[in-house]
Amino acid sequence: MNELARRSQIFKLEEVLKDLPQATAQLTHHFAEGIYVRALYKKKGTVSTGHIHRYDCVTIMPSGHVRTVTTTQTEDVVEVYKGFAIFSSPAGSKRASVALEDTIWITVHANPDNERDVDKLEARLVTNNFEELA
Repeated sequence: MNELARRSQIFKLEEVLKDLPQATAQLTHHFAEGIYVRALYKKKGTVSTGHIHRYDCVTIMPSGHVRTVTTTQTEDVVEVYKGFAIFSSPAGSKRASVALEDTIWITVHANPDNERDVDKLEARLVTNNFEELA
């Protein structure tokens, strides 16, 4: 399947999910000098899509089991993570995932000006539109 077809499928999934009952996943925010960390606690069976990352970041899954479909500017990847995992998420990544068991999903972002307003950080770090990356 080509990149545009996979992207289209993820956006279609996102539209379908908006019309379904919404899961309430716990989201926490953590800060250190130059670093912003988001921790998402997903319950088993939760299907979700993420924003498009504007910049490279690191993803850590300390526990859980997920199946992900990731589209980037250069490739599409289907992956399964179980137990502990740590990996780089390149700029331009967008994911759809299903939690196969309760999962903790953490992203670590550069925050050089130590911004602590989560809405401002989100506006800076993610987008919902691949065209904004060009």
